[in-house]
Amino acid sequence: MKTILIAVGAALAVLVAVTFWKSPGQGLPQTVIANHEQMAPPAAWTVEVTYIANAGVLLSSGDTRVLIDGLFRPYDNYPALPLPHREQLESGTAPFDGIDLILVSHIHGDHFDAEAVVRYLLASPGTELISSDQVVDELRQTPEFAAIADRVRGVSPTLGERVPVTAAGIQIDVLGVGHGSGRHREIQNLGHVVTLGGRTFLHVGDADPTSGILERFNLATNGIDVAFLPAWFLTESPDLVHDDIRPRHVAAVHMPPIDLVGPERFLSRFSDAVLFTRLLERRYY
Repeated sequence: MKTILIAVGAALAVLVAVTFWKSPGQGLPQTVIANHEQMAPPAAWTVEVTYIANAGVLLSSGDTRVLIDGLFRPYDNYPALPLPHREQLESGTAPFDGIDLILVSHIHGDHFDAEAVVRYLLASPGTELISSDQVVDELRQTPEFAAIADRVRGVSPTLGERVPVTAAGIQIDVLGVGHGSGRHREIQNLGHVVTLGGRTFLHVGDADPTSGILERFNLATNGIDVAFLPAWFLTESPDLVHDDIRPRHVAAVHMPPIDLVGPERFLSRFSDAVLFTRLLERRYY
């Protein structure tokens, strides 16, 4: 009987964690801020990646910096930066100063908050933003929009369409990847291929790996160095990642509570994958 109860408990824990990353509301994972005291970059690297929270990442190469899906506030039970760190980010103070380009995949609150974005753009007059028309429409509703309007650009490719864009001297391909065919099918969810520091990065927002959209972009020919993929890509569609994206490195974002589900299910087909669960963790490529 004891063995049965333990097995049932473990199964329930997995169910809770799996439910968490697609349908929030099952309990916020413990906030863990990365300790950088013992962390040193490798001998040769060109880009530093800082994990913000949820699907947010900051790419830095020399004086050039790109933030993707990092400016959001606590939303449902998704992990978010604690207030002191969020204050640093939104006010554009170190270590979050000097961001050249902000990219936002879509309007959902665990990826984007209009007030947070506007606040950063007001504090950092050299920063540009590219996102969907839906995100731009949200920003347009804020009282301060006129002050930032000339640095905000809407790019909304259709499903399966790739739009090359240059902003702040940075080359980006904006991908119309969509948000699946379910209740979020009207959401303009963008993917981004970013070239920075001689490296190529892929971020897909909340793309559905089973939709067949990503196969249209021939990403395997892009030489993706690092793919930032929602954790469910690693469990639901590992062949898509291996065959159609072919990244040199996989970094899982949008992770469920790792203390509940354990890392093994994500690493079974991706033994070298980075599982981003520690806020402000740094990696070097």
